[in-house]
Amino acid sequence: MVEPQPQAPADSYDGLVRRAEELTRQFEQHPNSAVREDAMELLQAVDAIHREAILRLVELMLESGNHELIHKAAEDPLVATLLQLYDVVPLPELVRWQEVLDAIRDELRNGHADIELLRVTDGMPHLRLTGSFGSEEAALRQMVNDTITSAFGPIQSVRWEPRARPPVPSVLVKISSIQPAKKRQWVRLVEVGGLDVNVLRKLTVRQMDLVLCRNEAGYYAFPNACPGSALPLHMGRIAENSLVCPWHSCAFVLETGKRIAGVGLDLKPLTVRLSDGFVELGVWE
Repeated sequence: MVEPQPQAPADSYDGLVRRAEELTRQFEQHPNSAVREDAMELLQAVDAIHREAILRLVELMLESGNHELIHKAAEDPLVATLLQLYDVVPLPELVRWQEVLDAIRDELRNGHADIELLRVTDGMPHLRLTGSFGSEEAALRQMVNDTITSAFGPIQSVRWEPRARPPVPSVLVKISSIQPAKKRQWVRLVEVGGLDVNVLRKLTVRQMDLVLCRNEAGYYAFPNACPGSALPLHMGRIAENSLVCPWHSCAFVLETGKRIAGVGLDLKPLTVRLSDGFVELGVWE
């Protein structure tokens, strides 16, 4: 008869997490490549199984109307660790950095620039400036550094990732020879009136997941993921003129995708139109 394994006491949870991280690092450095690859494949499979189940569990809770239960569960340290591990709630470290960077976004935009938080490793943010600004990149970086120093102190480390620049042609190209690389195609989504007012619908078009929204003013479409995560938005709701994320309570203006609640990036609106009695999505091919 196999004896049941004793349950680990609650106060050893942190120790189990640290041990799991230690074992993962050991397998990543294992001298036998076959063992290393099998171990990594096992970890990825377990991660995929758990992630799918946890996200589905949360979806079912939201479908039953238990929106507040997610937030209440996140207050429990053990549950919060699991939810953060699978991106159901934002990592506090990322939220803290986004709050600091959001404080300077308006000033950066006055200079035709924006700041992108790529990731945080060992407490160090990886940042990138984006936009149509010119040669004042050093001044813009200094502005961001000053804001970070004001929030965290002068010892905070920052990693600046290079700005993506378009290639410079070696010779001049005649304007008459330039042809568009892609053409816009229109894909039918639903019939006009086929989606009720203040309703969200999940759709997949050309292998792209999107959420279609409708309010009294019209139809809107966005990628079906809360910015900075893979969590779907179609389980959310429309409140007045905004789309509200079911996971983080973020809110975005329907007309523009601009974030008006929560921290992080804006939503990228997709192009839709009404034509011949259908709502159509513009895609480039």
